[in-house]
Amino acid sequence: MSLQEGRQYDKSSSCLRGDVTLPGHQEIIRRAHDIGLHVSSITSDMGSANQALWKSFRVVVSSHSVSCGVRFLVEHEGRDKSYLTTAWFLEFVNKWFNLMSSRHPVMALSKCNRDVYQESVAHLESAVWVFENIAIGKGQWKPVQTGVILATLSVLELHVELLSMGHGYVLTSRFTQDRLDNLFGCMRMKNPVPSCLEFRQALKINTVAQFFKCPAHGR
Repeated sequence: MSLQEGRQYDKSSSCLRGDVTLPGHQEIIRRAHDIGLHVSSITSDMGSANQALWKSFRVVVSSHSVSCGVRFLVEHEGRDKSYLTTAWFLEFVNKWFNLMSSRHPVMALSKCNRDVYQESVAHLESAVWVFENIAIGKGQWKPVQTGVILATLSVLELHVELLSMGHGYVLTSRFTQDRLDNLFGCMRMKNPVPSCLEFRQALKINTVAQFFKCPAHGR
């Protein structure tokens, strides 16, 4: 399904309009049912396009809200208590993710509040232990375990060095590749699979375009 600027893509807010792309996905699901294919689930990453789509489906997913829902099912609907393990894991990973992608001093790694700092560091260290010992599927080591452990240990070591240099806090979101993902999204706006030449041309255009955009504040 191709996107048309102004209809499916709102250039002013740099967001995809999920309310426009939604009918196309519904049509795909309907046609699948017409030929006897049953759509039991839909999975996606959480890029801007998919976030807009899920919002149009009225689906808002977060680890915290899901864990609360699971606990409610156990406490009020009589579901098996083994569900609480899932609820705990969702809450655990949700806190780990918030610490690993902090964008505000409140969630940043800082020694301004010693108790909070020690609790945050302890949680990150616990995440390393959990993913070292967790058994996923048949118990074989998974790439996600390596990724989580490597990223967490890197942040634990880097933040100590940065704080010792006199920085008041460390925003861990600065270590993510969100900016790179945004850049690639701009490069693929006209052609999802650009050639080397198209990518180079798009990179030049986007680079020059930065100088023609008026800043929100100042001159």
